[in-house]
Amino acid sequence: MVVAADRKREAKVAFMIPTQILVKAWSDLESIVIRTQEIEKPVKPGLLPAKKKFLEQRKRELEENVEAVRKQMGFTSDLDKSRNLEQKITFYFEKIEEIDRELGGF
Repeated sequence: MVVAADRKREAKVAFMIPTQILVKAWSDLESIVIRTQEIEKPVKPGLLPAKKKFLEQRKRELEENVEAVRKQMGFTSDLDKSRNLEQKITFYFEKIEEIDRELGGF
């Protein structure tokens, strides 16, 4: 629901109330609203700055580990050791992806 608009500015501005908030305030509206995933999706709180900083630091450490393992791979001709190093890199990438999801989900 649009609640205000300012057309006098150079950039047009409008303010809206999300449907899920309106439904909470006026329960009869729920029977009228066409449900979508976006309406039903819960709103996640933002990451605390300390948690975000921790995750970013952890991601940097994992990326450094990947580079260190890649360097080790360049110096080994042992097939078993090479496979072990590849598994380490895969593990680090999975952890990096988890952190990216957590950081990007907010």
